[in-house]
Amino acid sequence: MEAIALLGPWRPHREYQDFIESKLSHLDRQDLPKLQLYENSIAKLYILNLDQARDLFKPLYPTIGRPALYQPEIIRALILMADLNIDGIPALVKRLRGDPFLAAICGFDDTSHVPGVGTFYDFINRLWGESPDRIRARKMMQRPISRIPKKKPQDGEKLPPQNPGIVKRIVDRIIEGRHFPKPPEHILQRLLARCCVDESAKMGLIGDTQNLSISGDGTCVSSYAKSSGIKTCDCREKGVHHCTCPRRYSDPDARIGWDSYRKQWFFGYSMYVLTASDSPYDLPLLLRFAEAPRHDSVISPMALNEFTQIYPDFKIGEFIGDSAHDSYDIYRLIYHLNASPVIDLNPRNRNLQYPGPINLNHLGIPICPGGFEMVPWGYCRSRDRVKWRCPHVLGRCRCPLDNPCSPSPYGRTIYTRPKWDIRIFTPIPRGTLIWDNTYDKRTSVERTNKRIKVDYGLDRIRFLSKKQAFLRATLHAMNMHLDAQIQHKHDELEALFSNYMPRAA
Repeated sequence: MEAIALLGPWRPHREYQDFIESKLSHLDRQDLPKLQLYENSIAKLYILNLDQARDLFKPLYPTIGRPALYQPEIIRALILMADLNIDGIPALVKRLRGDPFLAAICGFDDTSHVPGVGTFYDFINRLWGESPDRIRARKMMQRPISRIPKKKPQDGEKLPPQNPGIVKRIVDRIIEGRHFPKPPEHILQRLLARCCVDESAKMGLIGDTQNLSISGDGTCVSSYAKSSGIKTCDCREKGVHHCTCPRRYSDPDARIGWDSYRKQWFFGYSMYVLTASDSPYDLPLLLRFAEAPRHDSVISPMALNEFTQIYPDFKIGEFIGDSAHDSYDIYRLIYHLNASPVIDLNPRNRNLQYPGPINLNHLGIPICPGGFEMVPWGYCRSRDRVKWRCPHVLGRCRCPLDNPCSPSPYGRTIYTRPKWDIRIFTPIPRGTLIWDNTYDKRTSVERTNKRIKVDYGLDRIRFLSKKQAFLRATLHAMNMHLDAQIQHKHDELEALFSNYMPRAA
């Protein structure tokens, strides 16, 4: 019987860089075009430090058996696959074995050391926190046929949460400190965090880690599997071609959801992304997959909870979200994390919970007796209140009242407290310039989703499982960080390549 594999030798990052420099120093003139063609890919793999990944992989391998070799080299090969838009693992292995130059920049001594397709798939299976046997068993399970609803939501609307009260139960569980089962993607989430996000944080590419501004949003990811499933009954032989018998599904985790952007139904997943809003490169911090009809208000608390576990040294300063996050329970969670919510109001939710008497507009801004919006004058965290001053005294308007509402030259002052209504009275007052400027940063997560899906081609990949889709999305996110780090280390990398290009010439 074949021995069980264990984690073998792990080449340190410094040794890998020495290996690359040695390979570059022996380039011939005929290799110069390849060096120029793959210069960006070489730079990415050269700066990708995988030393932290070894500790992540140790628990995935037993302590006895035959060593599993070339683990960091396989990771670099997967990064290269996403960078060069190679279709899949078989195409990747074929290309590495046919191109010594590409094999070398991944860290393989020669093409004969490139592992086979099965080794790559075994490695990917270990990264996914669900056994292949369980995945196969779920593919064989039957469930009712998934039918596309006839009625479409209105323009701009998303599907409502399927289980009323689920957001409150999730947030209560998080605040109470109770644990959730780890999702299958938790190892890939930490691979992105330890090997890319932490390094970008050291370079200052994601903003102030002690006062992070993050934005979250969901996007649609379509599966290549058939939404109608696979028939296992004998109805066709009986002449019944439109039966409703239970069916098997090639992608058992995919569901039918509504794409509010394209205004169409799709079969697949909802990918929720947390992005560093202050990053000039719109860098992703965490990815999470859920069923297609899952609402953002249900996914976001889980994503924020995972964020605090994966990045215990980071502190969230403000969370920015669209109106899909406009839920009192999400506000409770954000305040629990000592962060400020910057969330657009859902026009369908007009419920206000603040006490009277006080005149306010729909944004929670106090209205002075003259009918003008009062001016925000800062948030006092120790007293948990927002200060507002008279607009006439500050020169913002001309008061129509014959008698001033306050004899003080400082003008009338009003305080609002978030605890009156945590949704309306936010620490950053709604309707103010600072609120508008902060909310404008929410577009960073939309640009992140666009880069993952369009620029790196997640939409073009024909995957049949959540595992394949999340792996690709993670590799694209890692490439985004490496792109930003290359810009930060441009002079250092320019000097590296300038040393070898003249020799090759």
